[in-house]
Amino acid sequence: MTPGRPPSPRTATDGGPLGVEPGEAAVAAAALARVLPPTLGPLFDAAFIRSSALYDEFVHRLVLRVFREAGIEAAVRDAGTVEEIAIRAGFEIGRARIPLRWILRHLTARGVLADGAGDAGSRFGLRAAAPDLDPAAVRDEQARHDPSWLPAYVLAETVARDYPAFFRGEAAGEAILFSPARFRLWIDYFSNDNGLYAVNNRVGAVAVEEWMPRDVGVILELGGGLASAAVAALERLEAAGRLDGLRAYRFTEVVPAFLRRGRDALQRRFPDAPFLAFGAVDMNRPFGEQGVEAGTCSLVYAVNTLHVAYDLDFTL
Repeated sequence: MTPGRPPSPRTATDGGPLGVEPGEAAVAAAALARVLPPTLGPLFDAAFIRSSALYDEFVHRLVLRVFREAGIEAAVRDAGTVEEIAIRAGFEIGRARIPLRWILRHLTARGVLADGAGDAGSRFGLRAAAPDLDPAAVRDEQARHDPSWLPAYVLAETVARDYPAFFRGEAAGEAILFSPARFRLWIDYFSNDNGLYAVNNRVGAVAVEEWMPRDVGVILELGGGLASAAVAALERLEAAGRLDGLRAYRFTEVVPAFLRRGRDALQRRFPDAPFLAFGAVDMNRPFGEQGVEAGTCSLVYAVNTLHVAYDLDFTL
């Protein structure tokens, strides 16, 4: 294997690829370590790379399942545009267009579909019969390799089951993702115990330590969620002996249930921290009218949240 080239996959009993060999993952990790800063290299070790390859394969197999169960496979027997395929499958075009395009492009990249450009743009059609690959085989391999990633598997598989209903307009995306019955899935997913998600927080924590000015310490976190990013950042500052220089950490979140749980998590982890403050700040409204005056923060911090900005230029 050469740097920049993905490791070759292992093969499962069903004939599909199954992650990468540990030795190849180690080579890839060594290549990354040569180009990443020393503070980031250890986060992307061989175990992480192997888990990442496994999760990619798991998602691919879920896509194949949705492809069949939602009727997309039948709808692409004759080549068509995204809109034509959506109509054939009985989807609501407005909600289906973007995720359906992603599915079609993904399966084109995997060799299941062919993309022939026409006057109306890409036209997707079956290149070969879609393979029948079991996601459970990948999940079992992940459980043997590193079970900390399993919350991501549970969440992805749960949501994938509802894709056909979403495409047909029978269920709203918000209800599928954020129904009270599924809140526990998000608690487990947005956690530093989840190997897939924690890397986001640990990379962010490195940035906080390196970029926060040493003379003034006021951090505003936007979209703090369940506080896993805040905990990671504060633990990093604590390990560096810099908590004493932190005048305020303003943890903000617009979803009340997330704000309550985030506050509880931070107060449990840092019970005597005088710098913690909590509230709601909406990144889609002017900060000044929400009590955040210009020039009052040393650092504005956000992990996995800017995707909810209506106007990214305005928010930034």
